[in-house]
Amino acid sequence: MAGEAGKRDMMAVGPDGKGLKTRVGDVLEAVKAPLAAANLATAAVSFTLALELSGKPLGAALRAAAFMIPGCFLTAAGSCAINNYIDRDIDRLMERTRERPTAAGRLSPSSVLALGAVLIALGIAGLFAASPWSALFGFLGSFVYLGPYSLWTKRRTPLAVAVGAVSGGIPVLIGWSAAGVGFSREVLGLFLILGVWQAAHFLPLSLKRDGEFALAGIPTVSGRRGPGFSRLLVIASAAALFPLSLSLFSLGPIFLSISAALSLGWVAIGFLPRSRVSGTEADQAWAARMYACSLAYLPLLYAAAVACGFPAR
Repeated sequence: MAGEAGKRDMMAVGPDGKGLKTRVGDVLEAVKAPLAAANLATAAVSFTLALELSGKPLGAALRAAAFMIPGCFLTAAGSCAINNYIDRDIDRLMERTRERPTAAGRLSPSSVLALGAVLIALGIAGLFAASPWSALFGFLGSFVYLGPYSLWTKRRTPLAVAVGAVSGGIPVLIGWSAAGVGFSREVLGLFLILGVWQAAHFLPLSLKRDGEFALAGIPTVSGRRGPGFSRLLVIASAAALFPLSLSLFSLGPIFLSISAALSLGWVAIGFLPRSRVSGTEADQAWAARMYACSLAYLPLLYAAAVACGFPAR
């Protein structure tokens, strides 16, 4: 019966390839391709900064980059696939995630689990070819994301945000170690920036979608301590980003000025009048504004860091 079902699935692919396109789209959604690409971007920025600040020529690290790029992407994609497998029951309960292929039943859980395991294995192998340290950090990132975060803390405590921040900062260590330079103040600072940014990024999302998270049984800061405390944490996290960026002072005063403007500008937006409406609607409008700030902050900071790093050589 399984064979006949497979034949029917193949026959469902029309001449225009629409069925196949849908399946490819489902696979890309299952591995959270944009999120995997964001992890790769972080590793690439860290890799580039390591070369710029150490003075190591790019040509000496091209082989490592050639393995680090697919390795990081595949490791992140595989981890996201298994996260989708783990969360498929709660994803069905939330509007934001109920159409994910695992939640909607378009991909079988076993196939997504197998896909994730294969991608992680391939990714770790690629990272090992770049640097054994990169492979170790890649493994640790997947382990923390899938174990302590997805399986243990996410459904038990709002502190899961802090655990997720650790795994979210791992691509910094992957990229830096792939460059083959020693660890320094800058890589620690960049790691901490990513960790704090994770909190400032996720807390507005949880505030905006607090009802959905509560329905799915996921504890949030706003649900446990109230919207006011959640707003305070977002503003504090955004404010902390500038002092942390001082660890990158070797990038020069222009970078520090841009970093200050991004961080303090984000804080200032948080203090703008929330909305003409009140209550939950005002909280959601404020959260949407701060979430948009989080999406803008990181690429702008990365661009400034890489651009200012060239003269540092």
